[in-house]
Amino acid sequence: MPSKETSNNSYKTSAKSMPMARAVNSQQSAVKILEGQHREVEGLFAEIEKAGDTAFKVKEKWFKKLSEKLLMHTELEEEIFYPASQQADAVLTQEAIEEHANIKGMLAKLADLGAEDETFEAKVRVLEELVSHHVEEEEKDLFPKCEKALGREKMQALGQEIEKKMNQKEPHMPKKLKVSEGETSSRAH
Repeated sequence: MPSKETSNNSYKTSAKSMPMARAVNSQQSAVKILEGQHREVEGLFAEIEKAGDTAFKVKEKWFKKLSEKLLMHTELEEEIFYPASQQADAVLTQEAIEEHANIKGMLAKLADLGAEDETFEAKVRVLEELVSHHVEEEEKDLFPKCEKALGREKMQALGQEIEKKMNQKEPHMPKKLKVSEGETSSRAH
């Protein structure tokens, strides 16, 4: 996510061009994969913003994709990366887990709304701020500490494990995710 000095309109990457899943055994480090997912999420926030004030169905479509990507990302970090990152910095890792809880809570609130709700855009902005703060701390503090403490080989092994899970798992979506007025998508937790 952009820092406070960066405009929300400065996103350069289209969410369409950044697939979450990659081929297994690409030898990418966990950090490179997770940073790529961060950029993808930034692109999805930008798509929601670009949709315009009355493009409710378009916003809901982009929000659904954003929710799926964020939930997959948080799940991958919590299951694979954070257990290893405890060795590098247990306090930052626990803070990241708490931030994930806040992000998931906001996603659940938004899942119960439609884009036509008067609070939808404000809640999306709050979500974006939560994610932006989380990403900034990971990329500036936690990731460098992990690379130093865990080493290249371990980071690549974590990357392979993340890629493998990405290709076999669906995220745990909120039970009801509104995709357009009157239409809901149900998935089990």
